[in-house]
Amino acid sequence: MSIPRLAQLVRRYAHREDWSNFLPNTGIEGKEIDRQFWEIHIPEMLRAFTNLKTLILGRRGGAACANVLDECQFQLDTLSWGSAHTETRLMSFLETQHEITEFHLHWKEHIPRPPPHILRALVSLAATCFSTIAMFLPGRTVQHLSWDPHTEDPKEYELVQEISKYPGLVDAFRNIIYLSVGGYFAGPPFEALIPSLPKLIVLEIRGKAVQSPRSVKDLPALRGVLFFGPSFFPYDREDRKKLKVKLSFVVPHDARGILQDMSGIQ
Repeated sequence: MSIPRLAQLVRRYAHREDWSNFLPNTGIEGKEIDRQFWEIHIPEMLRAFTNLKTLILGRRGGAACANVLDECQFQLDTLSWGSAHTETRLMSFLETQHEITEFHLHWKEHIPRPPPHILRALVSLAATCFSTIAMFLPGRTVQHLSWDPHTEDPKEYELVQEISKYPGLVDAFRNIIYLSVGGYFAGPPFEALIPSLPKLIVLEIRGKAVQSPRSVKDLPALRGVLFFGPSFFPYDREDRKKLKVKLSFVVPHDARGILQDMSGIQ
């Protein structure tokens, strides 16, 4: 089978650089290899992957690399983008994509609000800062939201006011049924979000994202909680009874694999 025909069979491509896999040679030779890789080889590959469905891409240090998307013919259903300083080119690319249901954006710079016709099929959004959520959530029926907070995100006493600045953002939060909060930092001001989450079914807590566990009793549709890392949230059965909220499952980070067997827990 020829290389072009093999390329047409590729459905998923992932390349994300971080400080654990960068080129050890940072001199002139290493920089030239890096330039050729991103300016020649990656664009050639992506243009050949005409049936690609999942693209996970990020350049070391968030350096610009949106040029690799030029002239690509594929229609993605999942895009995870980790390169900053590429707003205009990325938006131009998104204009051509009509089937993306899952979008992960890994940059922290303020971005311009996308036109309402972009990402109309979006169901799942993962973001590293509040401004990304504020830009991409309104006007779309996102049901799965992952918020890995940035240190400059609004504090709890600021969040309600910040949300009100973005038309449609409150209504967009009301569509969320699966929320993942937390990460490297303490977590976003989750308690301030609770009045906007009437349909939330599953709450995923990473790190110390929930400071006051009893606040979840105000989530009327909540049926499950997942943990990753330390948390103040109690998952003992007796503690759960005190919360006065009916949960089908509460799974600590080291036991997520048994989730399917816990569906009957009340």
